[in-house]
Amino acid sequence: MLLDPCFLALYAGLALGVLGTVVALEAAQPYIGRVPPIPSVPRVRRAVLGALRRHWCSTPAGARVWELGSGWGGLALAIARDFPEAHVVGVECRTLPYWVSRARLILAHALGRCRNLSFIREDFRALELAPCAAAVGFLLPDVLRGLPGRLPKGCVLVSAVFPVPGLVPLDTHTGPTLRTYAYAYRIGSPLEQAAQPPVPV
Repeated sequence: MLLDPCFLALYAGLALGVLGTVVALEAAQPYIGRVPPIPSVPRVRRAVLGALRRHWCSTPAGARVWELGSGWGGLALAIARDFPEAHVVGVECRTLPYWVSRARLILAHALGRCRNLSFIREDFRALELAPCAAAVGFLLPDVLRGLPGRLPKGCVLVSAVFPVPGLVPLDTHTGPTLRTYAYAYRIGSPLEQAAQPPVPV
């Protein structure tokens, strides 16, 4: 049976109203030092995953990995797929990206994937980050500056695109144009150590 056109118009209006409200709420939220929620490109994902593989060895089962400012969820999903023994937690404070990432996770679960991943809607600056084995973020330098002091000694920190001010990376992961896509650090390592040569991705 066909629906009455009036009901269809009403449903369409309600859907647009809800969408408009969500977009307005999203626009009203500050960026709080985050990079705008642009989906991570494949080169950045490969660089971040490569940095984790190189510096995060002998991962204990259930070790926590944070993605701080997880946006639309693509990078967190990739980390969960590559490190099935880890417990990956994506943290996102903005409404729309959070719910999109949740929807993607529901779909992944329906396909039997990424059971080791969860998303929470929080401001990561207010979270207790320890204990954790690794942390990943696509964050602006002002936010990165205070992050190492909140992570436990020995934790691997991988920063996408931006370096952590004041720290010397263990190494950098670059693309074909020699642009740096990821910086790898280990919390508690000597700051004066010499950086290793860039790793192509």
